[in-house]
Amino acid sequence: MKAIFMKNMRVIVLLLLSLLCIPGFGQIYKYIGLEDGLSSRNVYAVQQSNGGFMWFLTDNGIDRYDGSEITNYDITIGGHKFTEYSTSQFVYDKVEDNLWIVTNLGRVVRYNNHLSDFEVMYLPPIYSDQSDVLRSAVSPIDSKGNIWIFIANEVFCYNIRTLEGRKMKLDAPDDIPTYSAIVAKNDTTLYIGTKGGIYTGSIKDDSIHVSTIEVLQPYYINANTLYYHNTSNTLLIGSEDKGIYALKEHSQTVIHDETLLPDVRVTKIIPTNKNDEILFSTNAACVYQMDIHECIPHPFLAADFTTNYRMNTDNVADICIDMDGQLWMCSFPQGLTIRNDSYPDFNWVKRSLIKSNTLNNNSVDCIIEDSDHDLWYATDNGISLYQEQFNEWHTMLSIAEKSPNKNHYFLTLCEVKPGVVLAGGYAAGIYIIYKHSKQARFVRPDLMTPEKYIQTIFLDKYDNTIWMGGENQLINISYVGGNIKVNHAEVFRSVNYITERDAETLWIGTKDGLYKFDKHTHEKQRIELPLERFKVNTIHREADGTLYIGTHHNGLVVYNEKSNYYYKYDKSNSALTNDCMKCIVNADNGSLFISSDAGIVRFDKRTKRITTWTSDQGLQNINFSIRAGTRTHQRTMMFGGDNGVIEISENVNLPHIYKAKLVLSDLYIGNTRVTPDSEDSPIRDAVNNVKTIRLSNSQSNAAIKVKCINHIYPSDCVVTWTLDNPNKENVQWNPLNEDRLITFNGLKAGKYNLTIQAISNESGEKLDERTITAIIRPPFYLSFVGLLVEFFIVFIIFILTRKYLKSANAMHITNDKINFFINTAHDIRTPLALIKAPLEELHQNTSLGVEEREAVSMALRNTNMLSHMTDSVMRYELASIEKGITRIERHEAIAHFQSQIDKISQLAQTKHQTIIFEHPDEPFEIWVDTRKLNSIIQNLLSNAIKYSEEGDSIVLHLYCESKNWGFHVTDNGIGISEEGQKKLFKQIFRATNAINAKTFGFGLGLISIYRYVTQMKGRIDVKSILNEGSDFHIRFPRGKKHYDIQTTEFVETPDAPTHAFPQVSIPQFDYSTSTDDQRHRLLIVEDNPEMLGYLKRMFDKDFIVYTATNGKEAMSKLPYIQPLIVLSDVMMPEMRGDDLCVSIKSNIDTSHIAVVLISALSDQQSIINGLSVKADAYVTKPFDTKILQLTINNLVESRLQLRHQLSSLDTINDNFPDSTSELDLKMMAEMKEIIENNLSNNDFTVDTLAYELRVSRTSLYNKIKGLTGNTPSDMIRTYRINKAKTLLHDHHHTISEVAEMVGFSDQKYFREVFKKAVGMTPSEYAKSKD
Repeated sequence: MKAIFMKNMRVIVLLLLSLLCIPGFGQIYKYIGLEDGLSSRNVYAVQQSNGGFMWFLTDNGIDRYDGSEITNYDITIGGHKFTEYSTSQFVYDKVEDNLWIVTNLGRVVRYNNHLSDFEVMYLPPIYSDQSDVLRSAVSPIDSKGNIWIFIANEVFCYNIRTLEGRKMKLDAPDDIPTYSAIVAKNDTTLYIGTKGGIYTGSIKDDSIHVSTIEVLQPYYINANTLYYHNTSNTLLIGSEDKGIYALKEHSQTVIHDETLLPDVRVTKIIPTNKNDEILFSTNAACVYQMDIHECIPHPFLAADFTTNYRMNTDNVADICIDMDGQLWMCSFPQGLTIRNDSYPDFNWVKRSLIKSNTLNNNSVDCIIEDSDHDLWYATDNGISLYQEQFNEWHTMLSIAEKSPNKNHYFLTLCEVKPGVVLAGGYAAGIYIIYKHSKQARFVRPDLMTPEKYIQTIFLDKYDNTIWMGGENQLINISYVGGNIKVNHAEVFRSVNYITERDAETLWIGTKDGLYKFDKHTHEKQRIELPLERFKVNTIHREADGTLYIGTHHNGLVVYNEKSNYYYKYDKSNSALTNDCMKCIVNADNGSLFISSDAGIVRFDKRTKRITTWTSDQGLQNINFSIRAGTRTHQRTMMFGGDNGVIEISENVNLPHIYKAKLVLSDLYIGNTRVTPDSEDSPIRDAVNNVKTIRLSNSQSNAAIKVKCINHIYPSDCVVTWTLDNPNKENVQWNPLNEDRLITFNGLKAGKYNLTIQAISNESGEKLDERTITAIIRPPFYLSFVGLLVEFFIVFIIFILTRKYLKSANAMHITNDKINFFINTAHDIRTPLALIKAPLEELHQNTSLGVEEREAVSMALRNTNMLSHMTDSVMRYELASIEKGITRIERHEAIAHFQSQIDKISQLAQTKHQTIIFEHPDEPFEIWVDTRKLNSIIQNLLSNAIKYSEEGDSIVLHLYCESKNWGFHVTDNGIGISEEGQKKLFKQIFRATNAINAKTFGFGLGLISIYRYVTQMKGRIDVKSILNEGSDFHIRFPRGKKHYDIQTTEFVETPDAPTHAFPQVSIPQFDYSTSTDDQRHRLLIVEDNPEMLGYLKRMFDKDFIVYTATNGKEAMSKLPYIQPLIVLSDVMMPEMRGDDLCVSIKSNIDTSHIAVVLISALSDQQSIINGLSVKADAYVTKPFDTKILQLTINNLVESRLQLRHQLSSLDTINDNFPDSTSELDLKMMAEMKEIIENNLSNNDFTVDTLAYELRVSRTSLYNKIKGLTGNTPSDMIRTYRINKAKTLLHDHHHTISEVAEMVGFSDQKYFREVFKKAVGMTPSEYAKSKD
């Protein structure tokens, strides 16, 4: 009865305390559950390591917590995942900071700091019939490093220093009950708890003698846990069902109160940081406290289900006090509960589900204290009034009451005279509430201007008139004789806050910024401050006129009109962790209290110091409202939001002294985590323990994961790092990335000192610092040995080059003649083009006479003949490359093919594919051109790999017949259509399905294969079925008789590894789009002045022509010219035309510009090279003027068509021509997504769009204008109007709703814009779609 009485009294006291707001410091509780990453709600044990980590044993493994992040670990025993964590125990080694776990069968597991994982260290040899043991009795580590483990009737000793275990001989009574708890008194004596009493165990060599304790025998204690207090020589026994016992050794007395904790199991006993104080946890009475000398338990904690943020259970499985003095409790079944006595206490006002005398709704939008010191709350369900004198709550205008207006959402309150309060809200008009009668009168909308959204009400102390701010207006009214009179209404967009400036003017805070408003002339002046998205939520005005402005996006702004002082505090330059300030309340002690999206901020106006009270420090999660804040007559601050109201003292002191520890938890090379046991690991110990990391050159892309262990205020702890000397000026400190990684990419060889710091964001205090040295070794070719090898290679090359030059000297005269003709042919082509082009223009002139026309025709015919002659000379140059003596070598076929397969197998492995090589059992010889055969094999296999799915198999079948030999390459890839097979070896060809497969290539490889096969007198066939696969069959005659003896050199060499020529994939080219103007702009780039002048004259009529003499000059002119097309020669000084094309197409600012290359290089490979750099067209010299003009005109037409397609964002995801630049499409798609995401955001501007796209406003304008012909603002407006048309067509929304949904806050402006774009008003359009 006594125990029940005490427990009831404690509950009564807690209930009384919950009704009061007690400023200062108190008990604050934090909770860790599944939402925080805990692997299970069932937590059985908690332990802190010296490193600061908190460890938890749960149903789903072992969790490690650093204050911010939880990492889960499993134990594997015998290849099976261990699951019996509920019967396992932590054993901690403080000396070496090692965490041990002993399982139900006595298996000993250790956390390996080197591997960052758990490993099994000892499996005791127990009998099979003991496998059903539910729990082993385990002792803490004794002074010799022993863990004592009792299992059924067996005892084992494991030494954590020697890492050896042994079975002990047990000398115990036959009838001894089951062992349940062990603790070492000293090196020779154990206290042993059983299910039926307490015993001593005397240790001698390998045996333990168990004997009874006479003084404890009468109690027949069912022991669950033991604790031995060395100083007082006291044994504390936590029982299963009768609370706690104390055995005083010296006096041999037992202390126990049977009435105190009946039927209560003691789960854990620990000492506190105070002298001689003990805490113990229970399964039904929470936590108790006692003095070790008196041994009389007193309640320390009890569950309080009536008050928020208090102890949430009486069932505590384990307790632990961390280094910061916090009490951690395994609070079954919620997870973990943490108590900290240094946090500020607070009162949390919330609606009670079990009491009627309570706040009516938890969503609180405004709080005021009236002249009687009673509190009013505007909520989402009416008005709540709390009268402190009577401790009574009253609810008015809720859903449950009948009222003239059906809307019960209130945003603002204002006491206009004692006992009279005005209330406004969403579409609720104005209510006049009479406090004493608890009655309310609704002022109908026809008595005032049609403003339904009343967001703030302000009583002007100078003339006692009332100012109200709405969604669209500022309204001035008078309250006279119980009636409302409207004096004036002024257009204002979304008024959030009103306060006086002086007797004549007001400060008005709106969604569009800060305004000064003259009450008499009604003039308004916007205060221009250097802020983007300047949305004002709240204002506090000091006596000297200084304004403290809480903004929605820009933090806290301080502004003084007289001194023109302005300063902005945000998360980039201060201790603020969030830039959204909700409500400012002024305290008498020189501080401002501000609710924010990160918690409650205190700003010291004198020292400018910022401190924040967050959920890390026990503040509950509330989304605060911008008008819900007030200071009470009791000097407390109240802030409301969507989860009730927080009340704290204005003199509260937030704890800012805390510890933090930096831990280097993981090392990554590339994307692979590296441990000391990894292959080629640069570390030999856990990365947290090493001072120096030595990396090879191939390991220079590395990363280190850093954890900052802090259980008090983790969000305040900022980790930065530098590779510079931290003591020098202007050192560059870098933050961790989102994954808490310090990354190094491509560091050069050398020695680097990495310094890592943990800094308090609020105070700037350095909490911890780590330094580690990284040494990156140079690559082999820069090492001493490498340089020596390179010297010998260069020396050998020098000797061989001298020998070659002597033998080749005799051929120089002949080669010089050939080179002369070839170079001359190159030089002739440009002047030849200047002759041919004017002749073609003259030939097209109809006014020429017959004789003149014939003369021009003759000149043109001879010009063409000269052009053909230069082509022949240049084709000779190309043919000479392939025309020499063919070198035919002998190879053993199987070995040669195997060597080629080995070389390409790595490519197959990247797609998890397998190359199956089928061949005859017996080897056979082949005579081939090694280079050409290797190219054939490599091309066929790489194509099969490229066009096959991941995991497919590719078969190379090699065979030998009496007259022929050959091979098949077979795959299950995308196949080739019948139409495609006809073109396969006749032209540069890529099948449609190959292009759609988005693989890289141009179709040149098969032409090369066909040419090489025919040159070696072979044949190639292909069988293919679309979407099923292909089979390429190559066969050659056996032997070497079929080769031409005159052009073939036969080399009989033993088979050796061959070197396949790599296949170069030519990238697919893209086209781009440009601007729309009255005359399009053309930039001509040509180094020959006469050709440049001729081309300018040719296009002057149709284009605004700009010129440049080389690619470098052209690049400098592009930004301000912004041409539609660039027409460029290829071979030029400074920068070639093809390099210019690459620069244009790879830059997002210019990728839409079309590029036409003109060149004297007319061979096929030169044309392919020109197109491969993404040129839109390639014209050879001498060119036909008609062809060149048609080429330019066709590009103009295609650009205009593409511009029309891109001008509507609604078609961005449709199919576009292959000529569309991927960069442009990606940018337009991203632009569409950004506009769509901000469709209803009326603050969304071109500046916002440019910021989101990571480009300047000017670049965005030029790009969009060039791509679509429209400005960015036109694009945004058009997209919004199109969306509005769709919404109006659906008839699901009103016109005002549609306007807001597409970003128009002003319905009148929306109507004007819509009518201008569509030709009818929104209502007319909606009716037309009926």
